[in-house]
Amino acid sequence: MTPQEILAAFGTSEQVPEDALRAAMAQAAALAPLILPKVERAAANVTLLPPEADVVQYGLLVLAAARHTALCQPFLRLLKLPDHRLAPYFGFDATTAQAGILLSVFDGDADALLAMLEDRTVDGATKWALFAASARLAWEGRIPRARFVDLLDRFDRDEMALPDDLAWGGWQDAVRYLGLTRMAPRVAAGWDQGRLGGGDEEEREVFAEGLAWSAEHPDEPRAFDEEGMAPIEDPVAYLLGEDEEDEDEVIEDGASAGDGEDRERPRDPEALSGRE
Repeated sequence: MTPQEILAAFGTSEQVPEDALRAAMAQAAALAPLILPKVERAAANVTLLPPEADVVQYGLLVLAAARHTALCQPFLRLLKLPDHRLAPYFGFDATTAQAGILLSVFDGDADALLAMLEDRTVDGATKWALFAASARLAWEGRIPRARFVDLLDRFDRDEMALPDDLAWGGWQDAVRYLGLTRMAPRVAAGWDQGRLGGGDEEEREVFAEGLAWSAEHPDEPRAFDEEGMAPIEDPVAYLLGEDEEDEDEVIEDGASAGDGEDRERPRDPEALSGRE
């Protein structure tokens, strides 16, 4: 397939375009100049028609798997959009997709990344992904760990988000991933004040167990990997959820077979798809 044929398949397929994605991986360098301008347009808050939005969605994964670091800054600008404007470019789990893409293409600009975590205009759902990705980057030594931990401290101390903001989910995940046991009382204090995530004792116990595990195994990536906070390796495997038991389930509109909500609630046959 030529680059133009690949993009056409991205924009017209009603299911995950497996063949086009596999072909794209072999031609990522040639596709990058065709995909990046569309990402830039999306980041400028231009409304893309569904075929173009699909090109961006699949193109992000292809360039991520190819470790195309030139995507990093346009991608960060894209993530400044409100959550509802980001929906066309990600599948069922935007948090893992955004974190995975960022981990794949991060260009080393810690200033730009950490500034987004302090930017109160960035959507809380996006900050959840940014916190998770930043925690792994700090764990890998790709951004200064001490600087990121200092930001975690200030984010809490200066109350940089409202109590019900989804950003707190990412903040406490970062604390857990890095095994920052000294911050456990502050996580609990936030819950007591009504912050996201401390709804019941079971949730608190799960957090405490995860925090303890990370502290005892500081060199193990399992906490990140088990929750999908890892670089994108294969767009097809990622989109089809091939590590899930229901990997043979038909995937439509970029959704993943691992979507538990879809398994529990059958799709309404009369409902319009996102493309429609």
